[in-house]
Amino acid sequence: MGIQERVEDARCLLQMKRYDGALLMLLVAVDATARKENKEIGGNRKRFEKFIEERFSTVGQVEYRGKLCTIPHVFYEWLRCNLVHEADLPDDIEFMETDQISIQAGGHPSKTLRLSHGWYKLLMKWVETAPCNARSVSGYSAWIPNISERDLRY
Repeated sequence: MGIQERVEDARCLLQMKRYDGALLMLLVAVDATARKENKEIGGNRKRFEKFIEERFSTVGQVEYRGKLCTIPHVFYEWLRCNLVHEADLPDDIEFMETDQISIQAGGHPSKTLRLSHGWYKLLMKWVETAPCNARSVSGYSAWIPNISERDLRY
């Protein structure tokens, strides 16, 4: 079992509309890819966040729980860690059913952070196209649309 299997699992889970499971598999694949790509960096958080930061020319921030957080931090702390350690997403994070890539910070009274389903395909693309995965992950280019930072909506 490896990174390619996690990507395949995510794809199957997405087709079954099992979004939390798909996200968990993709975040595990990102974590493993980040470890392969940045072995010299100590700590999962640093490697994971660097992996995402390197794929954006500008890493924006969103307000979540009263603080400004980078997108890589939100993905590590509130998505990856919650799914791995709590087996669930926080109650104040929701996903929007759109293939656009967007992230919306909810203001008063809801304060809900909303992410689009487009993030699934973007995470998959990042894992698939990472140079360190060139030999181990393949076969998804036709399924993953050409997604770039220009598609990100705040």
